Amino acid sequence: MPDDAEWEALVGSAFDTDWGAMTLTEVDRRSEQSFSLVFHGPADGTRDQGIHQVFNEQTGTLDVFLVPIGATDDRVEYEAVFNRGPHSTS
Repeated sequence: MPDDAEWEALVGSAFDTDWGAMTLTEVDRRSEQSFSLVFHGPADGTRDQGIHQVFNEQTGTLDVFLVPIGATDDRVEYEAVFNRGPHSTS
């Protein structure tokens, strides 16, 4: 799984799913332990939250838990949140 810096390099890139193409539009570093991704997907119907396969040539096929977070007339926005384990202090 790419880390947040690797995802930032992919902002603006297309990702294929079995229900249409999405574009990665934002990487938000929430803390040292978590970050989120925002994708814009097709407006032809919101998909339920859940695990969806996404594909990009740089990342390959990934299973990502996507949550619909908003919609306009021309797109649906989805968010994926990633949490890293606690960093070792020893």
